[in-house]
Amino acid sequence: MIKLITPRFFRQQKPIFQLAYTSTDKVKVKAKLAELQEQFPRDYWRIDKLSLASDLD
Repeated sequence: MIKLITPRFFRQQKPIFQLAYTSTDKVKVKAKLAELQEQFPRDYWRIDKLSLASDLD
């Protein structure tokens, strides 16, 4: 399972999706999330999961 850290925000009432970090290592993902939350405290960050078997086409 891949973990993705993504910020969520809106610009001109349109949702913006960005990928900030990706890893399969839970410890690294949590550490990176803490770093991003400290660096950008006003932004909303979340961890999403993506199966390794997902077809991204």
